[in-house]
Amino acid sequence: MPVDPRSNSAYYSINRANAPWGQGVFARVQNYRLAMLLLLSCLTARAQTPTATLTGRVTDSSGASLPGAVIQVRNLNTNEARIGESSLEGDYTFAGLMPGTYEVTFESRGFKRARESVLELQIDQAARLDIALQPGDIIESVEVTAELPVLNSENAVKGDVITSQEIVEMPLDGRDFADLAFLVPGVSRRAQGGSGSAFAINGARGDNTNFVIDGFNDRNIRGAGVQVRPPIDAMQEFKMQVSNYPAEYGQLAGGVMNMVLKTGGNAFHGAVFEFLRNDRLDARKFFDESKSKLRRNQFGGTLYGPLVIPRLYNGRNRTFFLLAWESYRQVLGATRLGRVPTALEREGDFSRTVDVSGQALYLRDPLTPGACTAEDRTACFPENRIPASRLHPVAAKLIPYYPLENRPSAVNNYLVNANDSDRWDNFAVKLDQRFGNDNLSFRFLQRRNDLSNPFEGSDLGTFGILVSQAQTLTGF
Repeated sequence: MPVDPRSNSAYYSINRANAPWGQGVFARVQNYRLAMLLLLSCLTARAQTPTATLTGRVTDSSGASLPGAVIQVRNLNTNEARIGESSLEGDYTFAGLMPGTYEVTFESRGFKRARESVLELQIDQAARLDIALQPGDIIESVEVTAELPVLNSENAVKGDVITSQEIVEMPLDGRDFADLAFLVPGVSRRAQGGSGSAFAINGARGDNTNFVIDGFNDRNIRGAGVQVRPPIDAMQEFKMQVSNYPAEYGQLAGGVMNMVLKTGGNAFHGAVFEFLRNDRLDARKFFDESKSKLRRNQFGGTLYGPLVIPRLYNGRNRTFFLLAWESYRQVLGATRLGRVPTALEREGDFSRTVDVSGQALYLRDPLTPGACTAEDRTACFPENRIPASRLHPVAAKLIPYYPLENRPSAVNNYLVNANDSDRWDNFAVKLDQRFGNDNLSFRFLQRRNDLSNPFEGSDLGTFGILVSQAQTLTGF
C-alpha cells in the first residue's frame, strides 16, 4: 500500500472475492499493516494541520507587564479548553487552535477576571489579543469586546479567508465555492487553453496552484487541478494564500487554496436542500429552431454533531462526526451546425459538391498519374464521380451511421440539437476523537462523475463520448 509522503494520506483498494482461508489470513495481516501505517500517518500529519494561533500580552492598568496570569482558551463548539500562563514579560501564545469560535478568560490574583466571550479564529490566522487587567477581586468579571486588527501584524502571509457564511450565502452557479477565490486580490482566471486549475495567481500559470484540505495534499498530480471538491455545506472556510505563505505550503510558484472541513460539536446541525433550474421561462436561442432543453437538479444534505448512541455511548465533548452528501443531475440541450454526406455523395457522385467559396471540387484519382487542377484534369475522376467498384466496403458500411442532411446548404447542411447529460455524486465523512489534549481525525471524501459530450467526436451529435471517473481522498 503506497503512502504519499506529501499528503500523509493512505490510498488503498480492497478486492473482495471468494478467497481461500489462507488468503483471508494474509488479508488480515495486511490490514494490521495498514492500521500501523495509518497510525504513523497520523503522527506525521499533525504539523501540517491548518490551525490558528492566538498571541498577545497581559498588562495591568498602568501598562506594566503582568507575569503569571492564567489564560484559558475554550472552543465553544467542542468545549475543548487549553490553559496557559503569561511569561515574565506578560506574553502568551496558543498555537494549533482549530478554526472556530472561542472564549478567552484572563485571571490574576488581585485583578478582576477578564473574558472575551466570542472570538473568531480563522484558518492560518495569527491573531493578537492584548489585555489590560483592572485591579479588583478575582470573583469580579469584566466582559471584553475584542476587535482583532484587520492588518496581519504577526507574519507576511498575503491572502484572504472566505468564511462559512460567505460560502453558503453568496450566489454560486453550480454551488462551486472555488469561484469565491476570484474575490481575493491577485487571483484571476487562467489563460484560455491553459492547463491545471482555474486560477492564475499573481501571474503564475494555472498548474502552479496548490490545494490543501485539513492539511492533506488535494492537488491532482496528473492534471495539476484539484483532486476532490468537498460538498459546499461541509466546508467551514478556506483561505486563498497568494504570496509569502509558509514553507509547509510551498513547492509551487502560485498560491495555495487552504480548505478546512467542519467539525461536529456538542449540538446537532443539519440541512437538506434542492436547487432546480429548467427552461420553462427561458427564451429560444437566436440560432436554435426550437428552445433547448435545460433540466438541472442539485440536491443533498448535511448532518454533524456529537456521536451519540442511546444507552451505549455519549460522545459529547469527545467524539464528533460530519456527514455530507451532494448530487448533481443536468440535461442541457446544445445546437451545432455540421456537414454530412449528401445522398449523391453517399453513392460517390461529387459532381454537385462545391467548396466554401462556391467553386467546384476536383477529386483526384490516387491510382492515375498526373495532375488534378482546373487546367489539367488528367488525374481527376471523370465528372467528379467515383465508380462504385472503387468504394471501399468498410466505408460503405459506415455511411448509414451518418445522419441525412436537413438544411439546404452546400457547406453546413446539418443542424442538430443534442442533449448533454452530466451527473456527479459527492460525499464527505469526518470523525473526530479527543484523547486528552490530543485529537485524532479521520476523513473520507469521494466524488463520482459521469460526464458526457455529444459533440466531442464530431459536430453531428451522434459520435459523442461518456467519461466516468471517481476521485477519492482518505486519511487521518
